[in-house]
Amino acid sequence: MATTIFDESFDKDDNDSALRVLVYATLYSPDDIQFTGYILLDDAIKQVCPANIILVDRQAQIPLTPFAYLEGVSAGRHNIKFVVENQEADNVLLTIKAGATLEVAEIKRGAR
Repeated sequence: MATTIFDESFDKDDNDSALRVLVYATLYSPDDIQFTGYILLDDAIKQVCPANIILVDRQAQIPLTPFAYLEGVSAGRHNIKFVVENQEADNVLLTIKAGATLEVAEIKRGAR
């Protein structure tokens, strides 16, 4: 089952600029950490971030910092999402700890 961590809208100014998307989250599990994270722009998957950390009888906590550099995105209003799909075989809960952040920066081209 997938969980949406961020679902935000933003305005992009220029057609010829790029977007830098950065997510920071800390994930905790009382068992293994097995998941896939997705960065979506306007409901289209732009980046896939898999993790498969197997631990024996240990708790796990890891920082996650997926990013995407997106070109060819038109100016206008857009929606960005970060979604995590828990893939733990034992059906153990995966917790996203407080303090997660999403940054979307428009990278504009210099004068030509």
